[in-house]
Amino acid sequence: MEEDAWKDAFQNEIIIRNISHFWSLDIEESFQKHPSWLQYTVYSFARFCCQLCGRRWASAKVHILFQIRLMRKTGQVMMHVFKQRCKLCNAAYYEQPEFIPENIEIALTMLVNRICEKFYNIPKENLPSRSFIRDGRQEGPHDSSNCEGCAHGVCHQNSNQGNVQYYRPRVTGTEWDRRYQNNRYTDQYDQDSGSCCNCCVIL
Repeated sequence: MEEDAWKDAFQNEIIIRNISHFWSLDIEESFQKHPSWLQYTVYSFARFCCQLCGRRWASAKVHILFQIRLMRKTGQVMMHVFKQRCKLCNAAYYEQPEFIPENIEIALTMLVNRICEKFYNIPKENLPSRSFIRDGRQEGPHDSSNCEGCAHGVCHQNSNQGNVQYYRPRVTGTEWDRRYQNNRYTDQYDQDSGSCCNCCVIL
């Protein structure tokens, strides 16, 4: 995965929005949950290639998790892209997805939208709206048995999540203000697929 492409596109979005605070984006190779950070997920279209058999496949449900905080006028985003395995190889390991540049930009536009909305009180209707590009054909439903996000119990596409729940706490305006000032967030899972729901992609 092109780490520099993600970082450059993120900084470009920050500059375009004239955000005064310094923000950084770091990509975590292994999944780590930061409980006190704001959690935001998007589902993008991407392609995969098995390094064992050479099989290629596409998925419109590639789970990207952004964990966000703003502390002392410095913003930080930790990003993890959940990988997938080849369903034909018994010894397969998780492969990194390949994104087209347009979908990288769209994912980061959504991320900066959420930053503007949550940290700078910019109304959602005043933010740019973009949808992921579906570059190819996806075969069959989401393969939860070979999805890293499903294995960790954090993938919203997994219909067998057991007791894992995702919610937005019901709090008063005063309580939200206190959390913003102290940069403290309980388990908030915001999700976006860039379309009408989190399981479809606009063609």
